[in-house]
Amino acid sequence: MGDMVRTLAIFAVAVLAIVAFLPKTHHGAVAQPVDYGVSLAALRSQAPFPVYAPVSAPAGWTPNHITAHTPTSADRHSSLDLGFYIAGSGQYAAVEQSDAAGFLAAQLGATPKQTGTTTIDGTLWQTWTDSSGHPALVRSVGSSTLVLDGQASTQTLRTLAASLSLRPATD
Repeated sequence: MGDMVRTLAIFAVAVLAIVAFLPKTHHGAVAQPVDYGVSLAALRSQAPFPVYAPVSAPAGWTPNHITAHTPTSADRHSSLDLGFYIAGSGQYAAVEQSDAAGFLAAQLGATPKQTGTTTIDGTLWQTWTDSSGHPALVRSVGSSTLVLDGQASTQTLRTLAASLSLRPATD
């Protein structure tokens, strides 16, 4: 029985390592709107860090994906993955936040590069390029890491950063 548990543990670690170093793909081209207010409120009430999201989507942006993970006894980490399809440009941008170890590598892939810093509405962000060459904005928020990324331009990510708030969503 001990050998089987050890084998399963080794297999699980190998799978997690592979997943952590693969570039993240996003839920892009579909513009079916989702209401993210309820999931966001549940996460905000249980996460051990301040959770950021737009109060409402910027004009022409459709929230099309939300995954909010609240802590459980088995997994004490919290996470948010909130995606937006941007009409007209076909771009996809996401707000992703978690207190899990290795979160930045899981979002940006195995070979991201920090390229500098930028200030948006008085908040300092790190600028990155992910493993696929897409721009990303990153900052620490309490015990968590906040990542803005996707298949979007730097200006689109700056717009997303400027829309973030701790207030409840109105969508």
